[in-house]
Amino acid sequence: MRHSITSDRKAGFTLVELLVVVGIIALLISILLPSLQKARAAANRVACASNVRQLCLYTIMYANDNKGVMPAMGRFNSSVIGGLIGTNNSSMQMFANIYLKVPTIYTPTTGTPEGNIEANMRFKAPKVLICPESPQQPGNNFRAEYALYAGSHFPWAAASDGAYHPHALKFNQLRRAGTLGRGASNGVLAGQPIPGGLAALWGDRCNLLNAGNNGGPQETNHWKVGSVLPAGGNVGRIDGSVVWMPYLGNGKNTGTDEFIGPSGALSGSQTLIPSNAIYVLSDGGDNVKTSTQSGSYGAVMGASWLQNPAAVFPGIN
Repeated sequence: MRHSITSDRKAGFTLVELLVVVGIIALLISILLPSLQKARAAANRVACASNVRQLCLYTIMYANDNKGVMPAMGRFNSSVIGGLIGTNNSSMQMFANIYLKVPTIYTPTTGTPEGNIEANMRFKAPKVLICPESPQQPGNNFRAEYALYAGSHFPWAAASDGAYHPHALKFNQLRRAGTLGRGASNGVLAGQPIPGGLAALWGDRCNLLNAGNNGGPQETNHWKVGSVLPAGGNVGRIDGSVVWMPYLGNGKNTGTDEFIGPSGALSGSQTLIPSNAIYVLSDGGDNVKTSTQSGSYGAVMGASWLQNPAAVFPGIN
């Protein structure tokens, strides 16, 4: 019996049909991918907030164990905010060793306990110091991925006037400062306190995309999906709570929870600061800036206002 050619053919897809299927799959991926990226970013923000909350709680514990005194936030805070790891920041090393369990032994080489803590912080950072969304990799970096936005100053070198100007910031001083009214500047009416009256402790680094010392991917944890602008960051407050603060990019402190840009902060050209940050300016030796020293002088309140430090933290030198 003769069979037709058509009856002998095996069922299959034509090239056109395969191309249509591939095109449909590619279209679905292009539609779903942004949603998946946003979902992943949201999950990372939750994990990041947990890290920030732990750091705040450890800082509160540190203050309770040290007669209310907070660890040092780090030098050069007019351009690089908080969390400097260098060997001269002894109170930060003590904080890392006791509360973050950073060991005093570093392998493959072993030096002084202080140097080993620094090396472990830089090259083997504990998970609580690593934001799950940060592009930064542990390595030769003297700044942790999270910043301490308020702290003490314990100088290791004299200031430009030849004197030392320390300030052991008390936890209750910072709590009180959050309730003070600010001066009129940059879009906020005089007398308004920082948002919520709760000063910042730890938080994400959130800087503009610029290849300077204080900008770029190495200095920002959360970026807007499909954008070259930072999304914002988690900020832990003095009561242990954590809020998400966006970067609005308007250059003004509107009185809401947000990161303030360069025109609204006494800081480097790339550095952004939470609107509830309160701290005293310091120099390269971690001296509190005074009116007799060169450079800017004062206390920052809400990332925009320079005030007399003694008005913000009574008793400061």
